[in-house]
Amino acid sequence: MDTALNIFLIILLIAASILCIYLIITLKQVTKTIAALQKDVEQIKGNVEPILANVNIITGKVALVTEEVESVISAVKVLIENLKDKAEDLLDKTKRIKASVGDSPGGDVFRKVVGISRGISAFWGTLKNK
Repeated sequence: MDTALNIFLIILLIAASILCIYLIITLKQVTKTIAALQKDVEQIKGNVEPILANVNIITGKVALVTEEVESVISAVKVLIENLKDKAEDLLDKTKRIKASVGDSPGGDVFRKVVGISRGISAFWGTLKNK
């Protein structure tokens, strides 16, 4: 029984030794893989940093352009509003002038003079065509 126990003990030690050697080899391979992965990550990091810097620059420029466009749009809105107000004022003044000319006795005379001038123009046009 002592011999069988010693044989099993020797087999157990040999198996443990083989397992330790396999574990060392596997750990070396894992270490190499991790080192390669770390190198790849550093390379990617080196490539990404300039891209991120460019993205930050572009973002800043886009923000500036957006602000400028917004200010131009605001100025155009103010200009359009001013033009609209001036057009409404002009229309109101035109309506008041027409109303004052149409209601006054001078308005009748003015309309008659305009009618006579149109009639004379038509008469001369007819004479010229014949």
